[in-house]
Amino acid sequence: MQNIKMYATKNIVCTTAVDIIAHPFTCSGPMEKTETRSGATTSRLRQMLLEGAFPPDSRLTETVLAEQLGVSRTPVRDALSTLALEGLLGYEPNRGYEVLSCTLDDVLGAYEVRKTLEALACRIVAKAGLDVQARARMMDANEQIERLLESGTWRADRARRWRELNASFHNAIIDAAANKSLTQAIRNTQRLPIMVAGGGARWFTHEELVLLFDDKAVRRSHGDHCKIFSALRTGDGEKASEIMMAHIDHAAGVLRANWDKPGLMRATQAEKK
Repeated sequence: MQNIKMYATKNIVCTTAVDIIAHPFTCSGPMEKTETRSGATTSRLRQMLLEGAFPPDSRLTETVLAEQLGVSRTPVRDALSTLALEGLLGYEPNRGYEVLSCTLDDVLGAYEVRKTLEALACRIVAKAGLDVQARARMMDANEQIERLLESGTWRADRARRWRELNASFHNAIIDAAANKSLTQAIRNTQRLPIMVAGGGARWFTHEELVLLFDDKAVRRSHGDHCKIFSALRTGDGEKASEIMMAHIDHAAGVLRANWDKPGLMRATQAEKK
C-alpha cells in the first residue's frame, strides 16, 4: 500500500485524492535528543518543507542542504529519500529531488474521494440497518445543532460547537458501517491539511475549515443531516448516499469560494477567540 501523496508549497500543503486509502502522513514534532542524526535531519527538513521554506518546484541538493543544516551529506541523503517516499518531494533519476506543488484541483479531488467513501458508508449502514447506538448519536447531534441555530447570532463559539456536532453526526455513520478500511480512508480525507499564507503558516484540518460556514451554510448542512438520517432510518441507502454526496459537494464549494481569500485565515483564527 502506497503512502498518501502530500504536496508542499510555499503557501499550502494538501493531501490529494491519489492513494487516499493509504496510511496518513504524520508530521513530527520537535527533535528529541534520542533521535538518530538521520532521524533528526529528516524531522527538521520535513518541518521546513511544511512551513514553506522552499518554493514549489525548487530543486534540493545534498551539498546545499548539508551546509544549511550543519550536518554531513549522509543524513541529508537519508532524509531526502524518506521524504520522497512520504510524498513531500518528487524524485527523478539524474535530476534529483524537487519540492512538489499543489493546486485547488488537488484539494477538491480529496473531497471527491471523501464524498464517494461517505456515500458508500451510507449504503452499508442502510443495508445492515441503523443500529440503536448510531440512531441515538445522530439524533442527539441533530437536536443539539437545532438548538444552536435557535440560540441567536452565529458566533465563533457556536461555530466551534457546531464543528464538534457535525463531526459527531458523520462519525456515527462511519462507525456504524463497521468497516476498518473504509473508516481509515474516510479519516484521511477528513484530515485534509491546508496551509495558507497571511499571518503565518499553520495547519488547517477539515474540521477547522467548517468554521468558514456562516448561518445560512450551517442551516443548509443541518437540513442535509436531517434528510440523511431520515433515509437511513427507513433503509433507503441510495437516497442517503445521494444526499451525502451533495452535502460534501457543498462543503467543497465553501472551500473553493474562500480559497484565495484572507477570510480563510480569519475564520479559522476565530476558534481561538
